Amino acid sequence: MKLFKYVFFRLYQLMINVGNKDVAEYYAILLMAMLIGLNIITLSALVYIIAGQKVDIAFNSTSIMLIEYLLLSSFLYLLFVRKGKHVEIARSYEGESRKQEMIGKLFAIGYIILSIGLMIFAFYAMMKKNRGEL
Repeated sequence: MKLFKYVFFRLYQLMINVGNKDVAEYYAILLMAMLIGLNIITLSALVYIIAGQKVDIAFNSTSIMLIEYLLLSSFLYLLFVRKGKHVEIARSYEGESRKQEMIGKLFAIGYIILSIGLMIFAFYAMMKKNRGEL
């Protein structure tokens, strides 16, 4: 849970740094939900590649995907934003050194890039498997 809070905090700080200070907590929630969704899609693709089993998490229906995204976003809102929890989380990381802050920023950006990159890799591997090349 601590890592989950830290990821939220870093995404929240990233949103503040890019100029969304007034609504940074909401953008951080939406970005975090999107990244978690990408991670779930990647995991289901990897299960298909490795085990040959299709995992249907309703990714074939746009409306179901939207509902799942909204439910995940709502859950993250309740977990991190409701009743000013994001302020408490930010206060708990206030004493970070400059070095820790820089590592945290790199961690957040790396998580975003890694999530997107792994999804692209998984889709490429699925394509190869479907062609019989893997």
